[in-house]
Amino acid sequence: NSGYISDVQTKLNATGAFSAVDLFAAGGATPTLAQLQAYSVALVVSDGGFGDPVALGNVLADYFDAGGRVVIATFANASLAVRGRWDTGGYHLINPTGQEQPNETGALQLIVPTSPLLVGVTKLTATSAYRSTGGAINGGVVIANWGSGKPLVVAGTKGGKNLVSLNFYPPSSTIRADFWVGDGVNLLKNALLF
Repeated sequence: NSGYISDVQTKLNATGAFSAVDLFAAGGATPTLAQLQAYSVALVVSDGGFGDPVALGNVLADYFDAGGRVVIATFANASLAVRGRWDTGGYHLINPTGQEQPNETGALQLIVPTSPLLVGVTKLTATSAYRSTGGAINGGVVIANWGSGKPLVVAGTKGGKNLVSLNFYPPSSTIRADFWVGDGVNLLKNALLF
């Protein structure tokens, strides 16, 4: 849904932290390494699935290895996962076992409250908290949990570089009432700058 992703783009632009926030629809095509390398970071989100999840995973791993930063969020770490070398090479920090969308109303559990990933992040709730059913893998450390205790932010390193996976769907309640409310924009911004 282009409206969903436009909501994320608008909110990230409004932070003033990024010189450009562009969209690439990977449902029909896979970005090339050169296309990705025009940017310092890629936020990977899926809703309708990827045209070629294997090719996408291969190019994302190449991009990350070459110095780019990658943040994976729902459903790219859940039911419509990035595959290829991203998967087989151990880049996923949340096991992409499937999806759930429970009602999350409790206070966040900040496991590492001093993490730069949690600056300005104190609240996140959702009537439908779309996320992966999987736990942390590949050495990922849970930085914060949803109120229910399920992982929300998982950080790790790969090849000595920071890596982060967000266990929530980035579009907000601005675009659909059951999506997240709270500090999701700060969480996205922090992850993209991590």
